[in-house]
Amino acid sequence: MTESEWLTSSDVYAMLDHVRADASERKLRLFACAACRRHVDPRYAKAIAVSEHFADGKATAEKLQAAWFESYAHPGAMLGSPALGPMLMAADATGVVLRLITTASAWASRLNWLLNLGQTSDGKDASLVREIFGNPFRSPLRPLWPASLLALAEAQYAGEPCAFALHDALLDAGHPEIAEHFHGTEHPKGCWALDLILNRN
Repeated sequence: MTESEWLTSSDVYAMLDHVRADASERKLRLFACAACRRHVDPRYAKAIAVSEHFADGKATAEKLQAAWFESYAHPGAMLGSPALGPMLMAADATGVVLRLITTASAWASRLNWLLNLGQTSDGKDASLVREIFGNPFRSPLRPLWPASLLALAEAQYAGEPCAFALHDALLDAGHPEIAEHFHGTEHPKGCWALDLILNRN
């Protein structure tokens, strides 16, 4: 995949395959969480939130599994099992992905299944891949950020609506190219620009 293809592609699987080797498990898990948020009903909200906390090292594997059992009526005995193939035939395909993000063990090799959301996945998920992984063909520098800017980034990461204030702070700090990213308001956990500011991988 070329840089031009990356910037215009709607092929989520090809994009994920391109970043597979270098992406951290945190990034992959947060991408799956963000994808689930676009497609699931409210009963899964807690499981997704706990999965995000787990990705950031703020929840234990036990809490992760408990959140899954609480949110899903029929978790079955396959949670955490590598034998996931038959699950892909389930009517509740979103539940399949929930099982992936609420499994504590490594599952980076299962990327082909991350967006197995039945017929609900669309081209917007390609934009989500770019939102999480940025541009893998460019490695932006990590400058020293003003404390006030870091505080805004932390608040945005925590879910507060700080995108416009962060945009202005980045302009003031002399980073218009990153500021431009915060013209939009959707910045899920794992957003490449927030991770750049907060020095997370």
